[in-house]
Formats: sequence, C-alpha cells, structure tokens
Amino acid sequence: MSFDKLPDELKILVFSQLRILRRACLDEWNRVVWKWDSLKSLTNVALCCRKWNELVTPVLYSTIVGEQSHTTKFLRTLLERSDLASYVKTYSADFPWVDIIELNLIKSHRAQIRTIAKTICLGKDLSEDWYEMVFGPLQDSDTGDALTALIISLLPNLSTLELPNEKQLGLYIVLIIEKASHLQLAGTPGPYCNLQHVEVNGFDNDNSFFEFIAPFAKLPSMTHLTFGDARMEEEDFEGVGLLAPHITHLSFTQGDIHPHTISPLLAHFPSLTHFSYIHQSQDGTQYPFLPLYLREGIQHLQHSLEEMIIVNREKDFEEEWQVNWNEETNEDLVTYNWIFEPESRAFGPLNGFQSLRRLEATVFNLVGPVPRAIFDEGHAAVLEKKYRQRLRLVESLPMSLEELVLWNCREEIGEIMNLLLDRRRQGEMMKLKRVDLVFLGKLDVEEASRWQSEGEMFSLVVTARNDRGQTDGPTCYSE
Repeated sequence: MSFDKLPDELKILVFSQLRILRRACLDEWNRVVWKWDSLKSLTNVALCCRKWNELVTPVLYSTIVGEQSHTTKFLRTLLERSDLASYVKTYSADFPWVDIIELNLIKSHRAQIRTIAKTICLGKDLSEDWYEMVFGPLQDSDTGDALTALIISLLPNLSTLELPNEKQLGLYIVLIIEKASHLQLAGTPGPYCNLQHVEVNGFDNDNSFFEFIAPFAKLPSMTHLTFGDARMEEEDFEGVGLLAPHITHLSFTQGDIHPHTISPLLAHFPSLTHFSYIHQSQDGTQYPFLPLYLREGIQHLQHSLEEMIIVNREKDFEEEWQVNWNEETNEDLVTYNWIFEPESRAFGPLNGFQSLRRLEATVFNLVGPVPRAIFDEGHAAVLEKKYRQRLRLVESLPMSLEELVLWNCREEIGEIMNLLLDRRRQGEMMKLKRVDLVFLGKLDVEEASRWQSEGEMFSLVVTARNDRGQTDGPTCYSE
C-alpha cells in the first residue's frame, strides 16, 4: 500500500515520529546530551501539498521550544494566526533579548494586546504597566516575562510549561497562573484548564520557595512540578497554608536543599506517587545529603509512592562536613559545621513502601556507612557489620518492586547482588523485572556477565556499566 492510501490517522503517527527525533551531541564538559533534532524535515513535509499541510500543522505546533530572538516571532504568529494556538500543548520559554524589529511588526496588534492585559489583570493600572513593558521606550529584564506571559495567555490548551530560572520570572506569568486558579476553583470554563506540568530550570533561595511555587501548586489541574538546580536554605513552612493533594509528581532534577528543609517541604504534598531528588548543583553543593531526613518527609507517602529517585551525585561526605564562603565582599569568612551520626546518611528500611514499583538510589545511601567504632574491633567485625547492613537492605526491598537502579556501585554490590538473587531463588521479589547497576570506576565485566546469566534464569534483566558518559541524569540510562 502506498503512503497516500494510508488513513490520515496513520499518516499523523508517521509525521509525529519526525517531530520527536532527537540527536546526541557533546556539551562543554564533553558529556553526551540529547537534543531535539531540527524541525526542518517536518516543515518540508508541511510544504509538500495542502492535504499534508493540514495533517502536519497540528504536529508541528504541538511542542514549541523557545529560542533566543524567537519569542517575539512566535507571539506575532499567534496574533496573526490565532487558529494555531489551540495546537500548542507544550511550550518551553527562553526569555530572550527583545527582538526590536519583530516587536515593531506586532505594533499593529496593540489594541488586541491591551485587551488581553486588561482581561487578565482586572485593573487598568496594572494592565497599562504590562502594555508599557512590551511597547514602552525602555525594555528591561521584565520585558521577557511580559512577552512570554502574553504568549501563554494565547495558548488555551497548554498542558506543559517549561520556564527558565526563577530570577527571570516576573509579575505577569504569575498573574496568568493566578487567573487560571480562580477560574478553575470557581468551576468556570476557561483557558489553562489543561495545564498539568510546570518545570522551572533553576530556583535560588532569595525568596521563599512556597511564595514562589504557590500560584502553580494551587492550580487544581496541576499534577507535575519539576525544579532544576534548586537551592534552598533552612526555611520554616509553618503557617504557609498550602496543601496540594492534586500534585502527584514532584521532582528536583538537581538540588542542594538544607536537610532540615526537605521534610517539612514534603508534608505539603500528601498524594505524591512519584518523587525525585538528585543531590547535585552546577556550582557545587553547600549542604550534605542526609537521606534519613528525607525519609522522615515521605513517611506519609508509604501507601501512595510508586516511584522514588534519591541519588547523591556529589562526593560521599565524611562525619564532619564544612563549607566556607564570603556572604558579602566585606564580611568575614563564615564557617558552617555539620557533625552527624552515620545513621543519618542511610535512608533506612524500604519494606513499608508497599506500592513502590521503581527505585533509583545511590548504594551508599541505602546501605549506610560502617560506624568508625567498629573499625577498632578488627577486620572480622567490620566484615560482619558490612554483611548485616547489606542483608538488611536486600531484605527490606518491597515485594512490589519492579525496577531497581543502583548508582555509585563499588565492591559491595557483589554481595548485594548475590543476596538479591538468593531472594529470587527462594520465590521472593517475583515482580522485579530489571536491575541496572551504574559503577563508580572500574566495572568487573566477568562478574557482571555472571549476574546477567543468573538473572536470565529468573526472567530478570540485569545491566551493568560505569558512569562515564552519563549526562541526562540518573533516569536516562541504557544497556
């Protein structure tokens, strides 16, 4: 059968595959990263004939990735072709320098933009400020926020919104989200009713975290919140008045969060099914990774949590941890000391999480360190203590687990895998389908092959690799 004779539904599926093509490239640290491929192929298909254009256009506009200088072009497109706005499901904003030429081309739509601003602001003064921010003689850092807010206001079926660093977020995007909350809570049909996922690619704790996320978290349709490179100091969340039972996915794809902050933070999300915290920062972390405090924060999620990622991508700190820095140029050097018990560095038993299907974690933070006092008792005592710790970990894995990813594997993983395979031989952990091991350093290929062979006997897929070349974060791994 020729392509022309295929039903339109199948043609759209084929065209959609052109939309999601990705390619691998190297970043500035020589690590492999995946980026969206050019849309040139899909654009060329749209230009072939009128029929194909009708089929391809919704696919072409379903996901818009903002690039510098393209924001004003896209805004002009929406103002001149309002029919395209309904196709956009995902919008990734990148607040650009203002393209003055393009900005001049949308001046013919001034009346339409002023009407949009008045409708959302419900007040003439603020709407005029918004209007002047776009068309005024002096554009500043808030102009990107104002332009992006206008774009969002024109996308009625938006489901996923990706925003840059919170420092670039201004008043106008927040106004739109608050307007959407009022409409949804009042049961009034309106725009943004499909907005479910917001991702912010950076949060620095100059402002209260909850003050920042409250407009997004209060939106009843919202289910996914994702934050990249989030830095949070110790913060008191009492009296915040935010409870978000509709949020099911909370992710910190990179984070440096104060250990005393993580537990009260999670208390405001009582229905999470997916939680991810990757302890890592582009500029280095200020705080140690203490999984015990994290465990305290998710105790109320034992019956709902289905997927959990708790990965420390920084060094494993010793018992005493210090960080020194100048808060201001003229200030003396400030020193913070963290002295904590070894138990605080282990997550603890997992068998209470009976709905957990996928677990991704750093091995060290599941097993825990051997207390220093044990080393004084001799080599045999150390080996016995290590064995008991590893046995306790394997025995505590919930029977519901289907996939296990262990990071920073070292020599201890051999004993853990042997214990895990023993459980499988005894007819336990039968739902477990896959184990991925990511080694820190040299990989013992012979032993890894043995685990793979034994796993096959029990319909268990076992993969092993080192972490060189890993770039897209712990959730992106391959055999």
